[in-house]
Amino acid sequence: MTGSANTGGNAACLQITLGSLVIVIVVMCLGLAACSMKAYGVCSKAFIKLESLDTLTLEERRQYEELSVDIFAKYASQLLLIVQD
Repeated sequence: MTGSANTGGNAACLQITLGSLVIVIVVMCLGLAACSMKAYGVCSKAFIKLESLDTLTLEERRQYEELSVDIFAKYASQLLLIVQD
């Protein structure tokens, strides 16, 4: 009996973990696609969403933050042109 209950708990945990992973993948793809299309506002919102997910560890949040800083530093001149127009 205990094995069945434990298996159910593990399945629920796995479901939550896979659901969280899907959210991370979808939001990350959205952010990177937006960046490649020069939709920097959408890209920024996607990275803000990634950095605010409570399922991420502090290290994962830091890595996404660094990636977003790298992306926006790389395209800063293009961002300034968009803002000035």
